Amino acid sequence: MRVQDCCRFNLMTVARCNIAMSVMRYGVDSVARGLRGATIAITSMKNSPPSVFQTSRFRQACLWTKIRSMIFSRTIRHSLSDAGSEIKISFPVLCLCVVLAACEAKVQGRWYTPSQVTLGSEVYARHCIACHNADAQGISNWKDRNADGSYPPPPLNGSAHAWHHPLSILSKTIQEGGIRLGGKMPPFGDKLSEDETLAVISYFQNFWSEDIYQGWLKRGGTE
Repeated sequence: MRVQDCCRFNLMTVARCNIAMSVMRYGVDSVARGLRGATIAITSMKNSPPSVFQTSRFRQACLWTKIRSMIFSRTIRHSLSDAGSEIKISFPVLCLCVVLAACEAKVQGRWYTPSQVTLGSEVYARHCIACHNADAQGISNWKDRNADGSYPPPPLNGSAHAWHHPLSILSKTIQEGGIRLGGKMPPFGDKLSEDETLAVISYFQNFWSEDIYQGWLKRGGTE
């Protein structure tokens, strides 16, 4: 069993136990209304148009994360409104909320999570889009040297050579800059944290096709 599957199985087991305990603590009506409210919200999400960078893998992982959080947040909300301010949230439910927050589902088949892609899109918009363009497309003549002998910003969407490099090299290039590789990209080590660096990588990798991503993995991509 893969780690992701094991984590999903454990979460579902914990969820069932805590739903039962929530029923005993808050009552069937409050839990049922929490589930109904989550279902309505989830249906609305599924029918809403996706943002530009959200692939089907991204939406699936994001949906499951929201399903889990909605069920329990809405159950607790209805319970508090029913019983007044004196009621206390049970310890098992509180523990479950912590576990759900810490164990976000990854984008299917990828190393990153939807929240990393979301953060990465913000980082990309602040620091990268001016050179690498929207959707990490780069420029069409990225193989042709500039007048000063440097290379233009390449595409990062899987159509150039970014997928030839493992995660460690991609991170190092962002942190230290691309001048040593013949480009003009300045170092971002003093501007981006390690989490932001990984997030922006997850953002442009989310544009990669499955074939490109699998090719990257075979070359030792996650090293």
